[in-house]
Amino acid sequence: MEIEFVALTELCNCYEIEPEVLEAFAEAGLIAPERRQDALYLAVDELPELESLLRLFLQLGLDLEGLDTVRRLRRQILTLQAHVSQLQYRLQQAESLHRKKWAVHVPG
Repeated sequence: MEIEFVALTELCNCYEIEPEVLEAFAEAGLIAPERRQDALYLAVDELPELESLLRLFLQLGLDLEGLDTVRRLRRQILTLQAHVSQLQYRLQQAESLHRKKWAVHVPG
């Protein structure tokens, strides 16, 4: 599957922001644009994250450190949610096995 890209200049026009905003995001490691030919491009699958960062930056006025902190905390939350889901599944399996085990040993 081929990854689709969009030029940062196009994103600046679309979101009505100055190029320096995306340059600062890139320097802070918040986005990872790739150089292709003579321009910088961002993978299309990174756009939801960029839109979220832009909302926090433009509407709430978070600085780059704040954006990085929010992004890191979101990732930790997603990791913890996945871990909780895995533990819930394992608990359900253990409870099911436990019920079957006791169902066999309980006289009817």
